[in-house]
Amino acid sequence: MRINDTLPEDLHRQGKWYQGRSVQLGKPLLIVFWSVSCDSCSVAMRQLSKLQNNFSDTQILLIHTPLVDEDNDLNIIRNKSSQFNVIASKIADMDDNLSQLFRVKYVPAFYLFDQERKLRFSQSGKSNTSLLENKIARLYRR
Repeated sequence: MRINDTLPEDLHRQGKWYQGRSVQLGKPLLIVFWSVSCDSCSVAMRQLSKLQNNFSDTQILLIHTPLVDEDNDLNIIRNKSSQFNVIASKIADMDDNLSQLFRVKYVPAFYLFDQERKLRFSQSGKSNTSLLENKIARLYRR
């Protein structure tokens, strides 16, 4: 996905939803791709948990993408994601359709959509969330 691309309409029909079922219109949406076998993802989720306290109106959708075959166990995915302390809807992208649609190359990967469902920011790989926090704050100043 590229900046200003629109959030795919059929997102709610993709993957295996294991918490929540949809996202609301009219609110910013942060989509985070992660994997149970990714240590950097756990670090990013702890940062995201802190960031979420400052921007409670921002919806979060966690999408688990498997990096290795062992990452496809839904029980392991559920257990790991429950440890993050992030309030979010959650999808397991077992068949990699969402990862391919978003062109995810590295996890964690963050995609921030504004209230009109336009992509405003993306970031992937090992990093901190300070730039992401600035981008979310900018959405609220509009």
